[in-house]
Amino acid sequence: MAKAGKKYLTRTLKSYTDGIQETIQLFQEAPASTLDKVPWEQVVAMADQVSKQATIAGLLWKEATTELQALEENMSAYFKMLQGLLLLSHGTKVGAGPTLSSCIHASAKKVVECSLTFLREAVLSYGSRSLTHIPPLAGTVWEACESLKKTPTTNYTAIGRGITQAAVSVKDVVRELKDLKPGNNDPVDDALDRDAAAETSHESHSNHSSSEDDLGDDLSPEEMIIAQSAVSFVSDILVIIKELIQVDNLGACLYPPQELTSIKVASDNISSAVTGMKAEALTLEVSLERFSHACEDFGKSLRKLQSELGSPDATELVPGLQNLTVSM
Repeated sequence: MAKAGKKYLTRTLKSYTDGIQETIQLFQEAPASTLDKVPWEQVVAMADQVSKQATIAGLLWKEATTELQALEENMSAYFKMLQGLLLLSHGTKVGAGPTLSSCIHASAKKVVECSLTFLREAVLSYGSRSLTHIPPLAGTVWEACESLKKTPTTNYTAIGRGITQAAVSVKDVVRELKDLKPGNNDPVDDALDRDAAAETSHESHSNHSSSEDDLGDDLSPEEMIIAQSAVSFVSDILVIIKELIQVDNLGACLYPPQELTSIKVASDNISSAVTGMKAEALTLEVSLERFSHACEDFGKSLRKLQSELGSPDATELVPGLQNLTVSM
């Protein structure tokens, strides 16, 4: 009897899942601008309903004595709410830019994915005597619903949050670039030399079992010149990002490639992007003096970095630079 019930619930769940996945794909497209925008408060209210439904589902599915019909009815009600959540979320994207639309879609999709994981596991566990893992799975749905409520609701907020996250990554890049050390025969920075010597002394007393996997971060004089130019270059990017946080409808997501050819291509693309952002910023009715200065400083750093990358010494450093790791 339990085997037949599980088979029925599996077919039912697949049918609902296929429908919800089609809805997700459909709602990836931007809604028509002529539609009325759905207030975000309606999405929040529906998220609360989904959270409550997950609680009810958790209580029903953890009891081995719950009738099959009750479980199927709960599943039907649950998916209707998920469909409603997707529909309302899609309606709030009227007039939204790509960044805001992406945030809204990702938040709603997360609620759906957590719900599907919960229900799949519940169906798989049907007929089992051990169902204590069901309530915690419902808890993941609650968390996703709470996270959805924190989704940005305006283009400015969405872009600002994205740029802030990019700024944190860029700051990490600058810090790690500054931590790169010159080789023992490089007099670029005496303090860095002393740190490198101390670290070498410390490592000589440690376990060397993994030494072959440690690529090290000592740089030759030529590599150090490029690294110093990169510090200036990325620092100026950070200044631009900070200024962009104050300007609506602008944003960038940057990362440092490690091959010289890729750096050259990326630097050209970044330069074009900054030029485009500056041109677009001029159309906005906001003060852009500091932003313009940041762009000018960035241009100087970029030209210096490109000059270093174009030197014969830099071309010979490709194998060495490919061994450097800068984590984000």
